[in-house]
Amino acid sequence: MEAAWRKLVESSHGYGGDATLFVVGTFVVHESIFIGVNLMFYALEKLRLFERYKIQRKQGGPSQELINKALKHLFVSHFIMQWISLYGFWLALDARGMTVSSTLPSLFEMVRDIIALLAINDFCFYWTHRFLHTKLMYKAIHKQHHQFAASIGIAAEYAHPVEQFLSNALPTFIGVFIMKPHLLTFWIYLVLRLWETVESHSGYAFPWSVWSISKWQGGAEFHDFHHSHNQGNFGGAMSTFWDWACGTDAHFNQFMAKRAAAAANAAASAAANAAHAVAATATAAASA
Repeated sequence: MEAAWRKLVESSHGYGGDATLFVVGTFVVHESIFIGVNLMFYALEKLRLFERYKIQRKQGGPSQELINKALKHLFVSHFIMQWISLYGFWLALDARGMTVSSTLPSLFEMVRDIIALLAINDFCFYWTHRFLHTKLMYKAIHKQHHQFAASIGIAAEYAHPVEQFLSNALPTFIGVFIMKPHLLTFWIYLVLRLWETVESHSGYAFPWSVWSISKWQGGAEFHDFHHSHNQGNFGGAMSTFWDWACGTDAHFNQFMAKRAAAAANAAASAAANAAHAVAATATAAASA
């Protein structure tokens, strides 16, 4: 692993060095994960697999017109604007003193930095996203993203350019600017970040998802509620801490409590009906 990484770093020296490796490598990581995870969810939808885990089964998905509009937007943002953004970010990192090391970090350093980067992202995303829900910012900027009331994976990056910078790129990259992690550590963190945001917009809530293991993780259902009801839940699927701390998960908690009560009532009613049926059958048999 170490030899392969050293060879990759050294081979980039003839093609622009650290800047080229950072920009091109980050582009490849971003596109591979964003497109790959979205294709997986697209296949699940078309093959009608795991239908029971779809969050908005009754409401249906977004219109084909909106999907086409989002795909055109994503083509421009991914294959034109992203190159400019990544190079600009590299210039900021270079000025900060970040270099691409040919030596790999220890496992402890990598895990430590990834946890810190995810925590910084969680904090920044909550507050920038909440800011986008102020009256002025929502109408002028964030409303575009909320055209997906029934969310699918590509909606994760369907956003106004201002939102793309303020609430997507900035929370993702600000921790990197502060900490200057190893490039491979950054790429692994980016994989997790992209996986989390695409899944949280996918419209599927899998009980085995790594983003819903504990009660402090919202999972896809947490963010899907934000899209379907446009109330609270400003944090991502990664953590519900800031929504809990600020009380912005109240509507979601009420919704889930009502749904649980309705399910319990339905189960009790079904059990009562089954008991009545058994009793009626027994009475009829006794009469005969």
